Amino acid sequence: MSHEELVFEGCNFFRLRLVYSILSGRPVTIRNIRSEDSAPGISNYESKLISLLEKLCNGTKVEINQTGTQVRFRPGMISGGVVNFDCGTQKCISYFLEPVILLSPFCKTPVVVKLKGITNHPDELSVDAMKACWLKVYNKFVLNDEKLDLKIIARGFAPDGGGTVIFTAPIVKTLRPVQRTTVGKICKIRGQAYVSKVSPSLAYRMVDEAKKALHGFISDVFITVDQRKGDSGGNSPGYGLVLTAETTEGVFYHGEAMSQPKGASGDPLVPEDIGHMAATRLMEQIYRGGAVDGSAQVLASTFMALGQKDVSTFIFGPLAIYGIHVLRHLKEFFEIEFKLEDAKTIGKVKGEVRQGGSQEGVLLKAMGMSNKMVAIKVVKGKEKKQDENEKPELHWIPCKAEFTGPANVDAYLIREKSNSNDAAEKSSLRGRDIEGENVKIPEGYEIVVLNNKGKDVYVIEDERKEVMSWEWDRSTGDKTTIHRAFNCIKMAEALANDD
Repeated sequence: MSHEELVFEGCNFFRLRLVYSILSGRPVTIRNIRSEDSAPGISNYESKLISLLEKLCNGTKVEINQTGTQVRFRPGMISGGVVNFDCGTQKCISYFLEPVILLSPFCKTPVVVKLKGITNHPDELSVDAMKACWLKVYNKFVLNDEKLDLKIIARGFAPDGGGTVIFTAPIVKTLRPVQRTTVGKICKIRGQAYVSKVSPSLAYRMVDEAKKALHGFISDVFITVDQRKGDSGGNSPGYGLVLTAETTEGVFYHGEAMSQPKGASGDPLVPEDIGHMAATRLMEQIYRGGAVDGSAQVLASTFMALGQKDVSTFIFGPLAIYGIHVLRHLKEFFEIEFKLEDAKTIGKVKGEVRQGGSQEGVLLKAMGMSNKMVAIKVVKGKEKKQDENEKPELHWIPCKAEFTGPANVDAYLIREKSNSNDAAEKSSLRGRDIEGENVKIPEGYEIVVLNNKGKDVYVIEDERKEVMSWEWDRSTGDKTTIHRAFNCIKMAEALANDD
């Protein structure tokens, strides 16, 4: 995979490009962002998105020109950890939650992200839908989903927000390949009618209308009521309904509708309209089919591409416009191509005949690029001397040994100073003679001591400016690995000075 910089035009797919830049390690430059608009440059919510990504990554560098119409993004290392962030009121929390979910499996520490803002907006995907459908797709790719959760602490409707959600995700070693070629039949429908700072009777009116619309299709329908008031109800009144349908194969679809924001133009929606609209949208999603909800196509495609180096197969409904551009961006950033087949061929091979539903489903196949998650934990070595500013001696020893911090060589080495050179020492290690020399690190460089704690897991033990280098049965000199490395540095600097 190339690490060359990519250049894009316009503001479309802004967050997708930044996320894929981080995952691929490729810097991106986005030019002409709303350059012809009356308000050119990046919006406030896009600026907040960049700030959130900087909190999740170490070493990220962002350059924005004076007009805001060009952004140069140089990704850093994905760190994760505990993050508290205010998303504002221009965009729903789901706008910021999508990149967090896509990055979470690749973080070096467990993710605990607390986001504040708008949880439900009629023109955007709600947090409820992401909890109902996205996490179910996430579960298919990971083995340990114990700490994977999305909690809605407080609801926040537009325009004033006030909602709070907490997303948690565990450390994931690798994303496993997934084979999802069967959809199954709808076995049950669940839902939640939520109201904030309004009469709870509105919730029951939505529930009754939704059940009427679903009557005759399936009998197993159960809808709960979530009433919020006070701080847990946010800063604006509102109400809505989210429905989820589950199949016998563990596929989840969703349909949702909610009230117009306070002060919005146009006729308000009564609870009966919202209940009927949510049921209709759910049935439309069921008609589209596929082994993934239409809103989660980006999640499934990304995890298929970045999983283990094995073939993953996923059956989608008709590809959404956003889903098509996701595949194109995966090709640009990771050089991964998906094989697309007509989903009807699966049914013909297995002898299954799907009755009704969309005939535009797509079977996606992709070979994962085995994007491994490397966790690096920084720890302090144990100090043996009383002076806190004076560190114990660091040793380069030609043997495999486990130490807790700087090398605890006192248990193995019996050293004595050499008469020929004050910087050299003689010693024995487990019965064999070795000789050592104190090596000074060239100016501007330092040694980093790494300890491999397991596959792809390293611990940074210490950083030093000098090291005691030991070799078996011979005098130390330019033949040792560490000496050769420093000589190469000196030669390169000498050549640079000559130029």
